[in-house]
Amino acid sequence: MSPAAEWPGISFEVLGPLRALRSGRTLELGPARRRTTLAALLVDAGHVVPIDTLVDRIWDGAPPANPLTTVHAYVSRLRSGLRGSGSPDDTRPGPLETVAPGYRLSVPTNAVDAARFARLVTEADTSFRAGDLGPAEQALAAAGALWRDEPYADIPSAFARNEATRLTGLYGRLEEIGIDVDLARGRHALLVERLRTMVAADPLREGIQAALMLALYRSGRQADALTVFQSVRGLLADELGADPSRQLQTLHERILRQDTDLDLPAGAVTAGPRAVTAPAAPPEQAPADRTEQASSTRLIGRERELARVREILDSSGAAPYPAVVAVTGEAGIGKTRLLDELAGTADPGIVVAWGRSWDHEGVPPLWPWVEVLREIARGVGEDVVAAAVAGRGSAVLALDPDLVSGPAPGSRMPQGTIEDSEVRMFDGILHFLGAVTDRRKVLVLLEDVHWADPATRRFTEYAVTHRLASGLALVLTARAQSDDGGPGGAELLAALARTGRVHRLDLPGLRPDAVRDYVTDRTGTVLDHATTDALAERTGGNPFFVGEIVRLLVTDRDAGGAGADEGVTTEVPDSIRGVILRRVERLPADEKTVLRAAAVVGRTFDPDLLRDITDLDEETIDEAVDRATASGLLGSEPGAPGRHRFHHALVQQTLLEDIGPARRRRWHARTAAALLARTGGDTVAGADRIVHHLAASGSEDELLQAARLCIAASDAAHRRGHYSGAEQLLVTAVDLTARLEGEAGDRVEMAARTRLSSLYALSYHAGFPGFVAQRDRMTALVRRLGNDRDLLAGLQNAFAAAFFTCDFVEAAALAQEMISRGLAAGDDLMTLGGEFARGLCALQIGRPDEAIDALGTARDLARRLDEEVPVGMITVPVEAIGPWRLAAFALAGRWSEAGPDLADIPVLLRTPEPAARANIEGVLGVAHAFRGDVPAALRHGRAAVRIADEVGLGPILSYLGIVAEWATARIEGGTGRMREIVDLLPEQQFVVMRSHHVGLYADLLVRSGSDDHLAEATTRLDDAIAESARSGNSLWDAELHRLRARARELSGRPVADVVADLEQAVAIARAQSARDLLAKAQDDLERAVLRAR
Repeated sequence: MSPAAEWPGISFEVLGPLRALRSGRTLELGPARRRTTLAALLVDAGHVVPIDTLVDRIWDGAPPANPLTTVHAYVSRLRSGLRGSGSPDDTRPGPLETVAPGYRLSVPTNAVDAARFARLVTEADTSFRAGDLGPAEQALAAAGALWRDEPYADIPSAFARNEATRLTGLYGRLEEIGIDVDLARGRHALLVERLRTMVAADPLREGIQAALMLALYRSGRQADALTVFQSVRGLLADELGADPSRQLQTLHERILRQDTDLDLPAGAVTAGPRAVTAPAAPPEQAPADRTEQASSTRLIGRERELARVREILDSSGAAPYPAVVAVTGEAGIGKTRLLDELAGTADPGIVVAWGRSWDHEGVPPLWPWVEVLREIARGVGEDVVAAAVAGRGSAVLALDPDLVSGPAPGSRMPQGTIEDSEVRMFDGILHFLGAVTDRRKVLVLLEDVHWADPATRRFTEYAVTHRLASGLALVLTARAQSDDGGPGGAELLAALARTGRVHRLDLPGLRPDAVRDYVTDRTGTVLDHATTDALAERTGGNPFFVGEIVRLLVTDRDAGGAGADEGVTTEVPDSIRGVILRRVERLPADEKTVLRAAAVVGRTFDPDLLRDITDLDEETIDEAVDRATASGLLGSEPGAPGRHRFHHALVQQTLLEDIGPARRRRWHARTAAALLARTGGDTVAGADRIVHHLAASGSEDELLQAARLCIAASDAAHRRGHYSGAEQLLVTAVDLTARLEGEAGDRVEMAARTRLSSLYALSYHAGFPGFVAQRDRMTALVRRLGNDRDLLAGLQNAFAAAFFTCDFVEAAALAQEMISRGLAAGDDLMTLGGEFARGLCALQIGRPDEAIDALGTARDLARRLDEEVPVGMITVPVEAIGPWRLAAFALAGRWSEAGPDLADIPVLLRTPEPAARANIEGVLGVAHAFRGDVPAALRHGRAAVRIADEVGLGPILSYLGIVAEWATARIEGGTGRMREIVDLLPEQQFVVMRSHHVGLYADLLVRSGSDDHLAEATTRLDDAIAESARSGNSLWDAELHRLRARARELSGRPVADVVADLEQAVAIARAQSARDLLAKAQDDLERAVLRAR
């Protein structure tokens, strides 16, 4: 028997100060930290709370030196207090269990008043919407009786404030339902004054304003109702620069035309006031308490950002993808506080679900999403969850079987390979979310994704890029990599940005006026402008820094010291220094120098590096580091012997800001020089750190050096197959050039954008939005500043864009321009690029013999090049020339002539660049698919996918994977995952080789022979043939017509239709000199004609 079932007499109250009761008698919970520990378990009652989560909640992210021992002591005391029936003879364990990786408070759901309150609010809402006013009033009265005060009123920790915000939002919904019931009962006259009071307290609450307008209108006060609308419209314009909601505007219009539907329903009962739903505390006290608490936590200085997030989420409408906002910024900048406000002001009908990433090796995969799923399950109810876990959604039960009570439908664990299991798990989570959002809107808040585990990062990207029923919004927070965000967060943000569906919101520091309001709100002191400016400058407007100063001011004022009201304006600069640097100031001068120099180096540092920066001797530096480590300012870097790190990023940041600007720039320059000297010529190793220090040094020469280093490091990373790293370095280079003026900066920008365009075309596709944006700016720079090689890169990128979108006229013209320029200048690389492009065009438009000639010329030019092809110069790797020539041989039916090119393949595959190897294998797979050699197509297709997957080549995987998936299905039977892969192809009007890919899928559908598959094959082939006719991408047209003839034949269509398609196939194959396709089409035509006779 579980503890939850064994102890029905224990209950907990959190709607007010925390209380635990046994059979109605209040239990002694002990001091504040112990009460906080219980609260930290209660917010996840019935679920395991990891020990790291407990530590973070109890100490608000600033634990003591050995928190685990203390937590165990708190839990032990709580367990004793909650154990058994309270009798000394009762030794039963009680509801507080130890369950890896933490603790679980196992109590029934109704044992916590917050859970009962939420259930009653839902019941009241459901009953009201169903027109059952009596049950709605009963639920309202019961819920109101539970509310004693601000939830978790005696628990100041952030997690409790988050939960209190959520519950307070529910209480607001309770009020609104009560108002709706009163209006339905005809109590509008009694409501007017109450609503005026509520509007005065929260004038931006449009739902209450609407209720007041309707109550006034029904009371015969139409003019007053219209005045309310004018007032709220002006207020919204002044405060937010926004118009009233559509709901409020519609109500205004209906009042103007005296819509009879606004009148009191004929069946309404104009009774007296309904049962009390207000808090049990005296009504004259509760509002005052809530106002006092709200004033100390109100959102300051982020109104514009909050409105922007709401605008983005509201504008998503019925889009099939989730609305996504990424809120980024340094530690302490207020990302979580913004999300708190968003959650607390969300429509009560929206399910708000939080998930947080943890900087700890023991966190299970997908843990933030597990937290999200749990909160969604709690918010939507068992019936909705049961429906959501049916079918493919059952995969979520492998993450948490307790999402449903009792036996769960379907499989709880995805089957297959590790890769398949993850994909199926992702698919299951997505289907669960889709099923839930079909019924309820869901707002997912993911915190600290810079610490997210790889699976969480992959699923977050997966969720953003896959279609889903409208109703899901996702807001995530992340630190910048330079602020100890870690590479995972930067990679995820870059991946999300590439989707084009994510809005990024970078939070800056608070403006001086917001800093002044913050201090006034927290202390009651109004700062003058000079002091406010000094405070804002020293803190950078970081709310955490400002908060530290506020605490110091309050302490000094309470003690009657220099921080009291009469002295605060002159003492703020010293107080700023004292908050963060108090411990440092006790150290000797040399040791303070060492710490400040270390702060310039970064969050982590090598003490040996400090000698090059400070000119201090080794003994002085070692002694300073040892003393700072002993004092708790520094610690050893885990897994890196000899390296040290600041315990908290804000300590490093504060020390850095305390350094004079001239010295800071000098130390940054010395750090960059020392790091460069240690690279040993390896421009990739530590490039981001060196670039940071060069850029911070300040001069234009150093900015140029930093940008050029980014490009050099990107080239090295590209050749090693680290494409995401190459991309980030190039983006940084472009950002740096924005700070430069003149031609030198423009030339560096041109070099960076050229490489970035080629990288996007290589890793994604030339229709990718990021490619288009880079190409346009690059083209303008090349035309103004470029030499012949720059021009080649520009022409190659322009060719890639035209080729990918099947603009073969433009692509052929660009190919010819490269050939002409190359021949005129004797530039073999330019000529090679043109012949390669000409061959690719010829193949795609169904001229394989011409393609063989052009690609043969390009191959010969490549063999005699006496230079390495620069990164980004040729969009498609030159190593793929031979494989594409093999594809042309296969399409032409001249495979017997392909021996020399086949002999080159082992040599080509020795290239160290993964993208080139993936292209070689992928194109070989296409060549063998042209020939119908299924085993060879499978072998090369799988090799291409494996290479691309290892280095993260992005959406190109969907292209490379098509041949492998087709060949797998041909061998194993069925259609495999071909429909899913084909449907993931880019959505541009025309996409090169899409007709071939559709033809491979149609081949599988026709071979299966089922009626549904034959019908789908016919439809897909109709579309592919029509697209080919419009785009000119006709290389596979003969086979498309032959396949459609076969589908029509098997479907029982008239023989004349079959013969017509086969005649068309023969004509196309003959015109293209596609000998093998011609033979297949002629054989089928002869058989069809014989059957017709």
